[in-house]
Amino acid sequence: MNAFMARLVLSGLSVAVMLPGNHTAQQEDLVADWIGWSFWDDGSDEPVWLRVRRDADSLIAWTAWPASRIPRVRADQLIVSDGKFELHRSLGEGREEAWKATFDGSTVSTELSWGATRGHAELHRSEVALAAPDMTRTEGVAGTYRFADGRALVITRRSWGELVLLDMATGRRATMLPVAADEFLLGSALYVPSPVTARLTLRRAATGLATELEWRAQGTTEIASRVSLRETRVTFENGPVTLGGTLILPEGGGPHPAVVVLGSAGWRSRDQARRDGGPLAALGLAVLIYDKRGHGESTGSAVVPFQATAADVVAAVRFLGGRPEIQRDRIGVVGRSRSGWFAPMAAAQSSEIAWLLLLASGAESPRASDTRQYTTRLRADGRSDASIDEALSYLGLLEAYARTGEGWTDFKEAAAEARSAGKPWLSRVPAPRVDDDEWLWTRLNWLHDPIPPLRQVRAPLLVVCGEWDPMFPPAVTEPLMRAALKVAGNADFQFLTARRANHELQIEPEPGVARHRWLGYPPDIWATIRSWLRTRNFAP
Repeated sequence: MNAFMARLVLSGLSVAVMLPGNHTAQQEDLVADWIGWSFWDDGSDEPVWLRVRRDADSLIAWTAWPASRIPRVRADQLIVSDGKFELHRSLGEGREEAWKATFDGSTVSTELSWGATRGHAELHRSEVALAAPDMTRTEGVAGTYRFADGRALVITRRSWGELVLLDMATGRRATMLPVAADEFLLGSALYVPSPVTARLTLRRAATGLATELEWRAQGTTEIASRVSLRETRVTFENGPVTLGGTLILPEGGGPHPAVVVLGSAGWRSRDQARRDGGPLAALGLAVLIYDKRGHGESTGSAVVPFQATAADVVAAVRFLGGRPEIQRDRIGVVGRSRSGWFAPMAAAQSSEIAWLLLLASGAESPRASDTRQYTTRLRADGRSDASIDEALSYLGLLEAYARTGEGWTDFKEAAAEARSAGKPWLSRVPAPRVDDDEWLWTRLNWLHDPIPPLRQVRAPLLVVCGEWDPMFPPAVTEPLMRAALKVAGNADFQFLTARRANHELQIEPEPGVARHRWLGYPPDIWATIRSWLRTRNFAP
């Protein structure tokens, strides 16, 4: 059980009162609402909230873990001294949530433990009091909202209920942090509450659906109205496989230009494709998102070669082309990260795909890109060449077992030896179990060569890569793609390098900062995508 699930299971346990502390000016620096992100040694990560208040001569603390559905829960003990504090909360059966932290006027940095699980977190002070995270109040809000001048806001809802807003005009992306019922603020980054950059108030219909959003920023107030997108649950077939999805239709009777939007490496459900589907719907396209084969409402095996997933994409395009609401000669496909390998395979197979958009995608094999990513991370950690060579030798054993199904004992012994010796590189490379599906995926796809399909792609193609992407660096990806498309005779190819953007295409203030401090998309990404589509008549 990882840290996320452990907190979910234990969320109903009771708590006691804290021990009193001394009233000092330094303690007052801690009296605030703090939010940030936690990172756990088991590989999980999630947001964390801290509230500290004064009660007579004592300080009282509450913690909240929104992704684990744990609202504010009062700590048993808070001990503060000399810019440091410790926080303890009983989880029962001799287990506890424990913090060992340092703080200043703006930041809390803490080592964490949850029972036997260890981690760390960084939290940032909020300028204003935040309401407790109440995920029931975020229902009926997700969607597209448009100002009178045409600018669009796209709000998505995380799996645990938090709302994230994307400003299509600027690329800004930030979590909507609650201050009261239907009142929110946006901070300076994805999960940094200060300074406040905008305040939002929702207006709802009697049904509970949010219909308008009042936006207050820089001394001005504007109203954005919900765009009436229509969502329909659909199914389509690829031979014996049935795929379940959602078709999002724009306003008007159509027929509409359309796009099939695919997810990235962790893609399972249709909702995981909404982060790109929402902005494309805001541009006026019909959008099809669907559960990947073997997940959700889609049948078939969950682990298949790229060829099978590409065939599902072709089936999705064929399905759209048969619907009266869709303009069949204006259907595109969007692939992000891992799906950037099989989207070109689909385009090479089907002339029904009119255009391709690849986001943070590469032109090398998964093996090559993974190896580069591991090496880059180890160098960033300051590891020596000898240490990196050890890690690559270990990866060679992993690859050998994945390809042949033989050599498990060698790999297992190497992993055990690395753990026993405390090799610092081990946390940066995979260590799957013998029964892990990732072995089968690796056997089927790790050596996939993306160049042959790209040499057959004749549809217009836009590729967006991040300048600081360690997996698919633009200096490697662009020349490989240009050479392959030249063989295809494809002259309609545009490549955009998004400055200071990482593999998620999010701006990092500096390379390697934690994800809660990312600043959103570079402003030219969605502007370029919109212009590229409209110039070719693929979007209204």
